[in-house]
Amino acid sequence: MKKIILMLTVLIILTLVPTCGVMAKNKAKLNKTKATMYEDTTIQLKVKNYKKKIKWKSSNKKVASVSKSGKVFANKSGKATITAKVNNKKLKCKIKIKKRKVIKLKNVADAKEISVKPSVKVIYKFKFTPSTSGLYYIQSKSNGGKYYFEYSYESNAPDANFSTDIDRIWTAKSKWCHQSYSGIFAKGREYVFKVQFNKIKKKGKKSVFRFIKSNEKITPISLDQTVNVGDDEISPEAFSIDNYYSFTANESGYYKIEGNADVYKPDSDTYVGFEMESARTSHSFEFKTGVIPKQDEENTFYVSKGETAIINAYYYARKINMNFKIIKQK
Repeated sequence: MKKIILMLTVLIILTLVPTCGVMAKNKAKLNKTKATMYEDTTIQLKVKNYKKKIKWKSSNKKVASVSKSGKVFANKSGKATITAKVNNKKLKCKIKIKKRKVIKLKNVADAKEISVKPSVKVIYKFKFTPSTSGLYYIQSKSNGGKYYFEYSYESNAPDANFSTDIDRIWTAKSKWCHQSYSGIFAKGREYVFKVQFNKIKKKGKKSVFRFIKSNEKITPISLDQTVNVGDDEISPEAFSIDNYYSFTANESGYYKIEGNADVYKPDSDTYVGFEMESARTSHSFEFKTGVIPKQDEENTFYVSKGETAIINAYYYARKINMNFKIIKQK
């Protein structure tokens, strides 16, 4: 009888041991308990062995914020703790965010190449001065890598109300990518560019950039010339169009745009706008429909005698009939 009891006891113990191991193995836990990041990068936090709703929280949102899915965004250098609330328990990950090192590169001209080593630890900074005013593409290619990088730039124009423009692109080809970024750049202006890599999916030896002037049509217009922009037919859906013009001043001074835009059934998404880029000015403004705002200070741009300014008349609408002209401000 004692032997039977002993055998039953051993069987019960053997049965319980693997069960306890499985329970320990399936305990909810974070995939990371600490992480070091660099500004503007992201990491994904996950709770293992748990499939129900998770409540995420950051101890310092200015340093590191977290989405409902557990994606952490590195906003600025500092420390923060990300907490995941699971079954009334708190799982924590300590985050340390570092500043990137700024590396200054040589100034670049049209069609000249810049080669950089992809890294989330640095920001590459360089200056671009276009040889002529116009629309330029920033082309890119890589040597076997796949990156998520970001452009931003600013200008030294005295009358510029510029804001930083940003474009995020994957690059994984050895050939030039022709749709990296395009923008209006003016002769006589110095544009300070920054390039940073926010995510590296596949490492490569280098990434190369260059500026190429676009062949897109730019129509010359003169002072007080009426320009017609629009469509004859009504589109089933709204669409976006850019119309580029060049204006060469016969005398130095401030100029502005006046006219009228008749937009078919404007709604909350409809807009009409202008961009003006010269050596001294970088302005833009938008409106819904009707008379082009005359008193808006952004509807003023300075052009020196003999200089060419680039103007983009753009819109997002189903149909538009717009007339505008450039006038000399008194």
